[in-house]
Amino acid sequence: MARVADAMAILEEWAWPSWALSWDRVGLQLGDPSQPLTRILVALEATDGAVEEALAFGASLMVVHHPLFFRPFNSLSPARPLGRKITRLLQSGIALYVA
Repeated sequence: MARVADAMAILEEWAWPSWALSWDRVGLQLGDPSQPLTRILVALEATDGAVEEALAFGASLMVVHHPLFFRPFNSLSPARPLGRKITRLLQSGIALYVA
């Protein structure tokens, strides 16, 4: 069975992380690379709508271009939008990879 790490390896052959600028945030931002890979949802960014689509699609991996977190944050409370999104992804077993 394919794993998230397998998809990451393919992505990194195509879009080398070394191509990223020093300030860019690429790679796995959320999730476990050893988890089984079912479906992949590709989006520009992990908006609330894209997260809901990934859930409905049965994705175990979201590949996005814009990082979910770019700057340090102070709270992951589900009462806040970013915390709610991160909690939803983690509880649903959806890994997030930024290319």
